[in-house]
Amino acid sequence: MRKLSEEELKLVQTAIIAKEISVIEILAEIYDHYISHLEGFSEEEFKSELEKLEAIWTYEYCKKIVKEFNSNTISSIQSLQWKLIKTYFSWPKFLITAFGFLCIYFFVNFLPSNYFLLGVVVPVLVFLIGFSLVMYYRSTRKYKKLKSIFNFSSTGTFISSGETSYLFTHSIFPINLFSCLIIGPKNLGIIDDFSNPWMSLIILLFSFLLFLHTLTINEAWKTKTKTALL
Repeated sequence: MRKLSEEELKLVQTAIIAKEISVIEILAEIYDHYISHLEGFSEEEFKSELEKLEAIWTYEYCKKIVKEFNSNTISSIQSLQWKLIKTYFSWPKFLITAFGFLCIYFFVNFLPSNYFLLGVVVPVLVFLIGFSLVMYYRSTRKYKKLKSIFNFSSTGTFISSGETSYLFTHSIFPINLFSCLIIGPKNLGIIDDFSNPWMSLIILLFSFLLFLHTLTINEAWKTKTKTALL
């Protein structure tokens, strides 16, 4: 095994940049594969071996891998979060679920109607926003070095972590849902009285689901950080 020269590393980087890979996880895997493979050959064999790699890792093949990775990422995170949600209905975590539901129930029933949103939903939404920002910051810092190696300015490719991007979007989904179901109708004058029993029930159910979503998306993120570039 030998270390590749700066000139050889530049040739590898240029070859990979041409593939316009936008997902950092795939970019890291391919770059590591190229380097590991080429380090096993002499300088005289470098160009021929690089051509062999290029014949395998074509532009179209890399795009296919990225598409499959994104699809698998969505299904794996959804599956992981669903498994985590189910654990909150099994012993002994069911105690946390019941306690959380009771806390939300008492808040909804004893808070004045004008404080429903401020006291029940908003704190969890603020936590989700904070969690999303922390996740995005840690992900950006983690792949900053690798991103600096590859200059995609010539191709206009935006590079990011596939898993982080989906987790970020998934974590803020309840915020968008909240805006559509509650804030939007309130601003349009459709909903004026939050003391309405049906509205109280909607806020109760929404808050409880938001409570579970917050817990499980945080656990899913911690699980992924152990094995991925998050």
